[in-house]
Amino acid sequence: MKKNNLIKTLSPAQQYAIKRWFIISLFLSSITIVIIIAFEIPQIYALQSIKKENTALAIQTESFNSIIDQQNKLKKKEQDYKEKQAEITKYKDELISLITHLSTVVQASNPACNIESLHIKPNSIELVAYCTQIQNATNCLDRLVESKQFHDTELTSLQHQTKQNSSFLFTIKGQR
Repeated sequence: MKKNNLIKTLSPAQQYAIKRWFIISLFLSSITIVIIIAFEIPQIYALQSIKKENTALAIQTESFNSIIDQQNKLKKKEQDYKEKQAEITKYKDELISLITHLSTVVQASNPACNIESLHIKPNSIELVAYCTQIQNATNCLDRLVESKQFHDTELTSLQHQTKQNSSFLFTIKGQR
């Protein structure tokens, strides 16, 4: 094991080298810190100015936020109204179609035919009526076929009814 002599001090050359190393290290550290500060100060200044601008713009745009919220609400209401209008238009078109079909059926049945019941469904139609002659039932069927509003229209039943006078009950079914 090596013997250490703690009483004997360092030589003046070693002391000078340590002093020189300490001063150079202190100088380089100081220069490094100054360079870092020199690069960071403009960035800190820019950050502060951006924060001030952001605050000023946030104050200016507060009124715009309420306007944008109101605009979004109005857009939603407009969309709701458009949907309701489309639904109303759909029902209106269905009603017009129904009225057209009814007028066609009424025109097809001549005065000798009395309509007992009429079922107009989305895809089909069923007409039950009384007539005095078979020819009246076939005429009614022919007029419905000629109208071209109904297809696959056919006379499905024809029954002789004996009430007060001789009449026929007939049923016509077709597709819309």
